[in-house]
This record gives sequence, C-alpha cells and structure tokens, in this order.
Amino acid sequence: MHILHDASLTSLFNESPISGVKKLVNELKEAFYTAHGRELAIHHDSLVLEIWGHYYFEKYYKYFRWMIPSERLKKRFDMATQEFDCGEKQVDNNRWIWDLLRPTLPLAQIFLKDQIQII
Repeated sequence: MHILHDASLTSLFNESPISGVKKLVNELKEAFYTAHGRELAIHHDSLVLEIWGHYYFEKYYKYFRWMIPSERLKKRFDMATQEFDCGEKQVDNNRWIWDLLRPTLPLAQIFLKDQIQII
C-alpha cells in the first residue's frame, strides 16, 4: 500500500492521531480485502505503528536533514517523505520492525492525543 504524506494525512494527525489512524487502518484493510479477495497479512497494531512511525519521522526529518552527510541518503529520505509503503512481510523488508514493536502500541499512545474522537 502507498500512503501519501499529504494535507489529508496531516489533517488526520492534527485532529485524531489515535482513533483516526486506527480507523484509517480498518479502511485500508477493508479496501485490500475488496481488491484482492483476502485479508491483508499485517496485524492492525503493526500497521498503526508503521503509519505513526513514518508520519512522525517525516514530520521531524526536515529539521534534522542538514545533519545527514550523504546527499544520496538525503535524496532517498526526501523521496520517502512524500509517500511511504506498507506491505506484507513478503514484499516489505522492514515489516519485522513494526511487528516487533507491535506490543508497544499502548505506550506509544501515551504521547498522542486526539483532538476529535473518530469512531
């Protein structure tokens, strides 16, 4: 799945980084099922954490970009901050990281707060 880091995603995070992203994950999983006729083989919490991880990395990356000595690495990060991919372990080589971090979801939520509760 490709997720754009655009105004809509930013608005969602500004208003409802917890409930909004959880609802987004539910909708992504439903859309995947509709398109492919099978469940997406990514645990809900793992996908929530991945979206949070990419979003907040991208949000703060611009402030620390100057510290990266490699122009090649900067260009790679620049491209990755515009859109990010979330995939099953067969196609996403860092899926294991988000799966490993999955039990930390309750801890991560402590640092976030919904302005608007999305059910």
